[in-house]
Amino acid sequence: MSAVTIDLNIDQGTTINQSFLLNVLTNQTLPYNATTNPYTPLDLTGCTFSMMVRIDYDQRDVLDASTANGKIVVDTPSSGIFRLVLAPADTTAINFLGDTANYVYDIELTDASGNVSRPVKGAFNISREVTR
Repeated sequence: MSAVTIDLNIDQGTTINQSFLLNVLTNQTLPYNATTNPYTPLDLTGCTFSMMVRIDYDQRDVLDASTANGKIVVDTPSSGIFRLVLAPADTTAINFLGDTANYVYDIELTDASGNVSRPVKGAFNISREVTR
């Protein structure tokens, strides 16, 4: 499975609930939209996910999300849908100068057999909050 590029634009200090859909036929990841999925979803039973957001590929991480820490959620494994769920404090804790910050991220999937793939990658752009 090759990583599909999906850029995320985030407002700092807000609740994030971004769904992704994995399909079997195309081995593609799509931003989830229930009305536009003509493909068979990938069964996520036994899968775990991890995500890191970094300033740059070789820099320290500013955000860590996973199924282990509850920031990535698989509600119904047979649906092929997983969600990135961030509380306002998760992005408020990211310090940066200026109005926006541009980071990189990817999400890795580990299946029940221990095989690792990277279905999603992209830019993680944060717009700075004013009201705190």
